[in-house]
Amino acid sequence: MKPFHKLLAGCALATSLASCQTGFELNSEGEDQRSETSGTFIGPGDEADWVLSIFDDDTFELEKRDRLGIEQFTASGRIDEEDSGFFSLDVTDDDDDLANNITGEVAFFRASDNLLFVTPIETGDRDIVIMIAEDDCPGPTLNGNFVAADLSAANLNNPNDIVVGTFEYNVGDAEVDLVDVFSVEEGDDDDERDFIEVPDDTASAATTFTVTGDCDEREGIINANEQNMYVSDDNAIFYTGENRYLLLDESSPNALSDIDGEYIGLMVNGANEEPEEVFVVCGGEEEAGVCIISEREFDTTDIDDTDEVFRLILTDVNDPTGGFIQGSVTTSGSDANGDFGSIACNYNDPSSSVFLACTGQSPQANQEQFLLYIVTD
Repeated sequence: MKPFHKLLAGCALATSLASCQTGFELNSEGEDQRSETSGTFIGPGDEADWVLSIFDDDTFELEKRDRLGIEQFTASGRIDEEDSGFFSLDVTDDDDDLANNITGEVAFFRASDNLLFVTPIETGDRDIVIMIAEDDCPGPTLNGNFVAADLSAANLNNPNDIVVGTFEYNVGDAEVDLVDVFSVEEGDDDDERDFIEVPDDTASAATTFTVTGDCDEREGIINANEQNMYVSDDNAIFYTGENRYLLLDESSPNALSDIDGEYIGLMVNGANEEPEEVFVVCGGEEEAGVCIISEREFDTTDIDDTDEVFRLILTDVNDPTGGFIQGSVTTSGSDANGDFGSIACNYNDPSSSVFLACTGQSPQANQEQFLLYIVTD
């Protein structure tokens, strides 16, 4: 008999399950129901692409493909709800290769109709897998903001290493331009540092890329510098082989209070390297712009003071450019020792929820990256 695996799917739940952005809900009899947001999502893993298909009958299929689109193995099963607000994907059929390589627990949450964030799927992988809806190609142009989603080879103390900025993608020109790019200014680890613009001629990574191919031919994947660009109607993942850039719509916040609320999501502290599921509260009893980050396991709904691990302190709206909020992230709770790093969060309000994609310096090792992806419940 093949081993049984449970994959954990995280959802940013509102008070009513009917408003859950992952697309699952319960009817009045407690039976599983599917909302209208089922679909197929694809994104780059460490060495291959992952495809998650969510079907109308509360089942799913998870598939691994090589960079050329050739299937390597699949798993499938049924979706069940956890009390914590997560959803478990119970694998009932899988290939032996997948059974031997899956981590055993995989979590995701949905930031918008066409954007998913998934914990590492295969044993040995470290990166969060960002997924874009398949078959949802952009119009003539796609532009907005970007955050660097993987800077494992970078040094965030280097003022030439690109962290955030703006982008333009013109389908007709077959070109992606990172237009205005920003890094963290030089300084000591215990100094507050702003984000500064990086001139193209000093940037440590390329800012212009030629892309080829038809989005429709490969279900939303376009070749870019012999790597892949995963595109949808208003979001994209640009994978250059060394760096991943998450391309997002710009939604300029009016005030720090715009981010007030409770969030669920994923965090990567470069100093520790392992992604963590988190529960985040912004505002509330704290000042506007201050967010309490707590780690929370998938199978519990309880949070206490000892779970608080970081504080996100955002101070400057639409800085370093429109749609971002700049600030710092500090250690807190039992780890509080005054360490902090500079950070910038892209603000996105796709519908009734707020999504923040934050990147910057780990407070415990400023040269390493801190990532936070959270959406309101």
